Amino acid sequence: MEDKIRNNEIVDLKIQEGWKFFANLFFKHVDPSLYDFDQKTLDESGNANDFTEDLLMLKNDKLNRILDLGWYMNGDVNGQFRIVMSQKFEADEWDDIFSFSSKSQSEIIEKIQECLSEDFLKEE
Repeated sequence: MEDKIRNNEIVDLKIQEGWKFFANLFFKHVDPSLYDFDQKTLDESGNANDFTEDLLMLKNDKLNRILDLGWYMNGDVNGQFRIVMSQKFEADEWDDIFSFSSKSQSEIIEKIQECLSEDFLKEE
């Protein structure tokens, strides 16, 4: 279990053309199921600081969209992941066009892939 929790591997995402990483701290060990949803286990692992509101940010200039992923409540195993897709409509005005929350890393990965797919981008 120790090795499984302490790896620093980034989650493997299939990113569509046109998207650029601005931040990527979405590690495989940022998964509450690895800590049995127990704060003491998370704190003792030394990984609590990796459960942050700033996990992943992708930007697509052509589509004027940003995908932002964070863990809300910082460092708290009882928090959850939240994805927000925003679109720029005017000079510096961004509107959220989609959001999704889950405690499950696999659900979040699936939803990110869906959000970046060509079909999803056409629907919005």
